[in-house]
Amino acid sequence: MKKIDIENNISNHILKNNIILKDKLNKTKKFNNLTELKTFFKSNLLLYKDKIEPYANYINAEITKIESWITSLMELEDEDTLKRNIESNIRNKLGLDYNNSKKLNFIFIDSLNENKSYKSFTVLKYIYDKYDIRGIEIYINLLTSNSNLTSTINSSDEIEREVAFSYLGFRIGENDYKSLTRKSVSKTEIDKINNAYSTAITAIENEKQEYIEYMSEVKKAERDWFEKVRTDYSNFSNDAKVRFDSFEEDAERRLQNIEKTYEEKLKVIKPAEHMQNEANKYKAEVKKYSFIVGGIVIFIIILLYLIISPKIEFGDKTILEITIFNNNINIPAGFIIISIISIALYFLRIFVKLLMSSKHLETEYKQKYALTYFYLSLINNGNLTDEEVNNKILALLFSSADTGLIKGETSSSDIEKILYAMMGTKNR
Repeated sequence: MKKIDIENNISNHILKNNIILKDKLNKTKKFNNLTELKTFFKSNLLLYKDKIEPYANYINAEITKIESWITSLMELEDEDTLKRNIESNIRNKLGLDYNNSKKLNFIFIDSLNENKSYKSFTVLKYIYDKYDIRGIEIYINLLTSNSNLTSTINSSDEIEREVAFSYLGFRIGENDYKSLTRKSVSKTEIDKINNAYSTAITAIENEKQEYIEYMSEVKKAERDWFEKVRTDYSNFSNDAKVRFDSFEEDAERRLQNIEKTYEEKLKVIKPAEHMQNEANKYKAEVKKYSFIVGGIVIFIIILLYLIISPKIEFGDKTILEITIFNNNINIPAGFIIISIISIALYFLRIFVKLLMSSKHLETEYKQKYALTYFYLSLINNGNLTDEEVNNKILALLFSSADTGLIKGETSSSDIEKILYAMMGTKNR
């Protein structure tokens, strides 16, 4: 985060929470922003620096505490985290109590009055130089409560008594304030005090200029952000409209496909069931004719074996003796055998044709059954939109089945016709 953003967020909290600081003389000062607070500390630091070191060190520590906090906040990445951190830590970092106030361990510049000798910085410096910081604490105690004067004058502590008499002297004018000023404060020191005020004013002006520049950047950022939001919203709105229109068209197309699929299914479901039943029927016939053809073949093999083997004997008696290679063949018996073989071969030819026809019809009905659902899937996926092609496929699906007894095209010709119809190619 930028330092100026952090300082502005802290300033907002200072203004919102009515932060009040109080000095050792119980004078209060309210601040509206962080700039005023920092300028206040810096101007007081310039006053006490190299003159009253404990006060200067205390003020410098307060400034360092604030700057260290700001530096730690610069590591945060987003403004929400920054605001939460400031909200939860501002009292701790500034040392505030639950009333958002704090008593500082020094005297404000505003509390010092050069027109009143007993409350002037010159007197304060005089007491410090002569009695150190403890003398200032005793003197402040007398400033805040005159009732302590008698007990302090009667104190057994020498420093307390001397400070009390000094206070009394400054109050009743027995100490020459102008002479004290000439002795204790040189013209150079007075100039330093004036310079401190000038420096504070300059700092305030610089902070003001930085704030003006920051607000200018904020306004520009707001305009840029608003423009970006408006552009993003416009793009999002257009994209959403396109996607919604596409979704609506796709949904409508799917609904039409479902309706058409349902309508076509009502048309073909019964024929499809008939095709499946026919396929099962011809499958059973294939098994039946296979057994019959097998029986005829076995019968012919046995008959040929009997022809090749000349004798059929029953005990010592020969019932039949014949061979196609014997010149003494019994002509009536040979004629009967040849007739039987011819009849067997004729029936074998008939049942082989029936077997092949049943197998052919079983395969064709299975194909038509499968192609019926393939046709429905084409409709459901929206791949069959041409009405002419649709009619061609229906005509092919429900055309009469070939028995297979006449030599012609294979059963795969229907599939080829459907593919040609879908590609718009004429079957050749």
